[in-house]
Amino acid sequence: MRRLAALAVLLCASAAAQAPNGGWERVPLGTADVRALQVLPDGTLLVASRGGVQHSSDAGQTWTFWLTTEDTPAVAYAPGQTLLVGFDRLRTAGGALVSRGAGAAWRAADGLGGTLASLAFTDADDGSRTVGLVAAPDGQGWLAAGNDVWHYANTGGAWTRVELPVDAVLTLARSDAGRLLAGTADGLFASEGAGEAWVRLGLGGVAITAVAEDLNGTVWAGTASGAVYRRGARSPSWHRSTVASSAVLALQAIGDAAGGVVLAGTSRHGLFRSTDGGASWTETGVEGAVVALGSPGGARADEAWAAVEGDGLRHSTDGGRSWAAVRWNDVRTRHVEASGAPGGAIVVGDDGAYGLFVYDRAARAWQRSGLGRDAEHPFRTLDDVAASPDGRLFALVTEVDVAAGASAAGVGARTTRPPVLARRNVLYRSADGGASWRAVHAFPSRGAYPNEGFARVLAAGDGGMLLAGTDRDGAYGGPGAARVYRSADAGDTWVQTAAVDADRVLTLAFGPGGTAIAGTGFGGPTVLRSRDSGRTWSAPDTVATGASLQAVVALAVTGGGAVVAGLNAGPAYRSSSTRPWVPVLGDRGVEALTRFGADGLLATSSGDVYRSDDGGRSWASTGLGGVAYLEGVAVDADGTFYAVSNQGGLFQKRAPAVAAEASPAAEAVYTLTASPNPSSGPVSVALQLPASGPVTVSVVDAVGRRIAVLFTGDLAAGLHRFPLDTAHLGAGVYAVRADGAGGSSGVRISVVR
Repeated sequence: MRRLAALAVLLCASAAAQAPNGGWERVPLGTADVRALQVLPDGTLLVASRGGVQHSSDAGQTWTFWLTTEDTPAVAYAPGQTLLVGFDRLRTAGGALVSRGAGAAWRAADGLGGTLASLAFTDADDGSRTVGLVAAPDGQGWLAAGNDVWHYANTGGAWTRVELPVDAVLTLARSDAGRLLAGTADGLFASEGAGEAWVRLGLGGVAITAVAEDLNGTVWAGTASGAVYRRGARSPSWHRSTVASSAVLALQAIGDAAGGVVLAGTSRHGLFRSTDGGASWTETGVEGAVVALGSPGGARADEAWAAVEGDGLRHSTDGGRSWAAVRWNDVRTRHVEASGAPGGAIVVGDDGAYGLFVYDRAARAWQRSGLGRDAEHPFRTLDDVAASPDGRLFALVTEVDVAAGASAAGVGARTTRPPVLARRNVLYRSADGGASWRAVHAFPSRGAYPNEGFARVLAAGDGGMLLAGTDRDGAYGGPGAARVYRSADAGDTWVQTAAVDADRVLTLAFGPGGTAIAGTGFGGPTVLRSRDSGRTWSAPDTVATGASLQAVVALAVTGGGAVVAGLNAGPAYRSSSTRPWVPVLGDRGVEALTRFGADGLLATSSGDVYRSDDGGRSWASTGLGGVAYLEGVAVDADGTFYAVSNQGGLFQKRAPAVAAEASPAAEAVYTLTASPNPSSGPVSVALQLPASGPVTVSVVDAVGRRIAVLFTGDLAAGLHRFPLDTAHLGAGVYAVRADGAGGSSGVRISVVR
């Protein structure tokens, strides 16, 4: 069983997500990949998971990321001194990190300051994996991996290997008295110092998978066969008892050892408790693989925590008699998209650790949907996701191959990144709501470095239309261009349609009537426009002058053709055919935008989600508030709002959609009529266009869901008629809409039976 795993590190500052309000609720995505935990004397909980290292000071109600990773680390903390994190693949991308000041400042744990890279243990055994990590109050640290134990002396030197009499270290612990205990495949060993000398404590030939020492010096050792051994501080003899028929993965002594409680977590049979010195064990009701245990001790000796693989955390305040589940979600969500089709898919994505999740309407639950990191793709990154109106889902993924066992040249050398064999920029497509995914296209690198010119953002439109925006195909600040690619066949083939002197195309969006927009920046926030679904593009239009360090990171087009652009460090701006860019929302950054209904918009800014029902002219808070790093927002066909936070997970609010008819304030320059009205049969829809151009004529229901498209394409100026058969529609009120680059109009129709 894989107990602890991690591959590479991405550092970030973070803030805790607060409890939602205003009708919003936090939605767990069903993941709970906790692999290691430590409880500090003040009750602070430190947890390592696939998402990174988090801590909570309020019994797990709110969490703050100290460190984000691409897979699961081990973690150890000496209060006020050192926070250590050890990773998988010590010879390639893993190594270890050390921090001063509770994770505020990180450096490689090789004693050489000034770097954020992890130390690659170039002389470690191939496939070495961190299985134990401890930190001392004086800043020393010990890491167990493979056949070795490594020591960090906190004196400016590198990690050094300490010799053990046997190979295959399985677990590592340190008692409050300062004694190191190493469980191996051939018994238990102890060291009173820094690991210079080890003494066998017995149990030769027994695989020791968990070890603990209580305040009285009694040593507890769990085995791969499900037994627990106990030896008193003054006794040379071991006493054996059987817990279960599966391996003991974690041990924790609670309270005074004389008459105290011992907890044992097993790999298949859950958590057990003993109150008679290990002579007998009782089940606690906590099921599954219990991979880690912890207790703050001292005045809070009756408090304990347990980590259950795949099922989150459990908390006890009565010495392990009863346990309560703690809601846990380590998915650092960044993407959310909802198909406009009734009953269409809702897809949520993270940075790549877990990949994608889709909502199973039948089961009323979120399900893993693939494209996360795995053994074949350990460094996979999820760049963007998109949902088309017809229900198809798309995902842009960057995949990296790493040489097995590769290392930097020379013993003791350091490397700041894994040796790369190949990088691929792949588009995946799902036609079954995310149940399965197929790679349909690979974007080539266009620069000197392996990932220059890769596609990073994606937009999906009607009829299989896709747009993809890329990085600059050259060094930052040098020659090169970011590009826009277009596909008319759902991603099978692509054609480049635009190149712009920018670091990256940061956002793309489709609008009504074949319009499309692209946002760039960091040389100044600019927007490119297209009136033919991305075939040709206008010259860049500067959104805000004097903002050279800002960028357009979010875009939306209203039903009336107005464009709203969100800046990364400024307000959202609005522009229409009759008015230039004017600020309309916020001043500290707008992370995401989406359109719903006729003129409805949602935007994330300053930890909240804002709503506009008049095409972006005015905005009001939806009441979420206080949620940091909101990076995505979406509305499904049922009118439910979704928001995702890179720190706080997925939030949901069931809200009424705006009316399907166009807002009276919209820039309506089309004339639209329908007759007969009311009707129980055929209806003739008449559209008068003052000028030629692209237009979409569609039918929407009372909650704003598009249920039919009567026409989409270019039309000449003049009168046009479109037939609408209402025989398949239920009785009620509907709206026929005409949306195009030149304006928008709507008319209500009543269907009677």
